[in-house]
Amino acid sequence: MDSFGGWVANPVELLKILVRVDGFSNVPDILSPEPIRVMTTRSRARNSFALGWHISQSNSWSHGGSMPGTRAMMVRRADGFNVAMITNYRPPEPRQEFESDWSNLFTEIQRAVRTWPAGTEL
Repeated sequence: MDSFGGWVANPVELLKILVRVDGFSNVPDILSPEPIRVMTTRSRARNSFALGWHISQSNSWSHGGSMPGTRAMMVRRADGFNVAMITNYRPPEPRQEFESDWSNLFTEIQRAVRTWPAGTEL
């Protein structure tokens, strides 16, 4: 076993958490700007990692986890979108190609949508 917090959630529940700490203005955050800045400041030891978040070159944040047979990821994209994905597949190490494919898939979906439907308020 690796370290894990034992979360049990579906993608909508992950988004309910993420949208409240993403620093975007469309939904009020539960944290003020300073703690958000601190939790997303890159580590000196590992430039792509902050306090629990992986930080991309484009300043998107992500956090994921897996257990045998599952993979979950939530992403706060720099372009203003948040994404949560869960699969019943756990890719072998290294996972970079799988996660890159996820990101590309969401980008393609995002480009194809002309209007976003109204949904459950997060």
